[in-house]
Amino acid sequence: MSLSPQLALLALTAQARGHPAQHTQLHRHARALETWDGMAELAEEHGLAPLLSAHLTEAGIAPPPHERDELLGFVLQHANAARVRTRALAEILARFHAAGVEALALKGAALSFLVYPRPALRPMRDIDLLVRASDAPRAYALLGELGFRISDHPFALAPGHHHLDSLHRRDEGFSVCVELHHALDLNERGRPHRTFDELATGAQRFTVDGMPAAAVSRELMLWHVFRHALCMPAYTEQVRLIWLADMVSLAEAWVDDMDWELVRQRYPAALQAFALLNMITPLSPRLCARLQLGDARPLTSAGLFFEGWPRARAIDVLRRGIVPAATTTFFPPPWWLHLVYGRPLTISGRVMAWADHERAIWTHAADYGVGRLARRVLRRLRRAW
Repeated sequence: MSLSPQLALLALTAQARGHPAQHTQLHRHARALETWDGMAELAEEHGLAPLLSAHLTEAGIAPPPHERDELLGFVLQHANAARVRTRALAEILARFHAAGVEALALKGAALSFLVYPRPALRPMRDIDLLVRASDAPRAYALLGELGFRISDHPFALAPGHHHLDSLHRRDEGFSVCVELHHALDLNERGRPHRTFDELATGAQRFTVDGMPAAAVSRELMLWHVFRHALCMPAYTEQVRLIWLADMVSLAEAWVDDMDWELVRQRYPAALQAFALLNMITPLSPRLCARLQLGDARPLTSAGLFFEGWPRARAIDVLRRGIVPAATTTFFPPPWWLHLVYGRPLTISGRVMAWADHERAIWTHAADYGVGRLARRVLRRLRRAW
């Protein structure tokens, strides 16, 4: 199997800024594309509608009028949403500052200002902020004063959960969602959640509509984005290309400022990911040189993601047939295996990545699948009685 032509073209735009090598590939893929139908919706699904529009314009590629107009509609919508969200974030930071509450912006809330040319190019579902655990109740109440709908039991999540219930408010017809974290979950095996004070060291400073803001260090931001984009549990949603765009964009923006030796020592799996990302969205020659990326032969499965159980519902997987269901669940695309499990691009690395995946599948089956099945059977037995 290989990446569909539309998704292959879209993946080329998974970076904040273009460059000549990327433009060349964009033109080649655009000429070979048999149909543009559904391209705008596919881009929106992956959070790349604004980036696709920007890259096509920069490369001088004109999609068919109906797709161009639909894409423009998404772009205008995201531009207005970004304006409203930026104003809300500045308002939150001002209120926190006045109350003496320190906060770190996470993921898109930071990257949209730090590495993207403008915030509208980085769509977001919510604004993620990290505060000290001791400040979390007060910060939550302050958001309520700003018109966000708060819960009577904001901590009523699973024990040990790292964020409070989400808060929402309507602003100019847009829903602004804030997720307040009192610890950061990096999906690290066997490691507890990171606290504010652990992550505030080396914080980056920037401004949001003139208000001072802070984010975690460049190296930790890379690790955070990598772990959140690619290393979520197998039962979570499918990978979106905007998350890969975050990795590529921050590396390109900080190519001369990132402590790559520190990344190599502490976060080798994240560093390994760039060789794989380069197979679907070309990195700039400057970044390739800094990362010492060779001319490794691309995997034929480049860009293909895991579509088996439990990422997809069991009933949907089984509809494909027993053999296809087992294949997609237990034998994911090699590109995805290497990317997610951070194993080297060698035969032994692939075997280790496959073993990691089988362990994850069977662990989930033991923890969730079998338990849910047992509860479902018990419920039906009770009803029968």
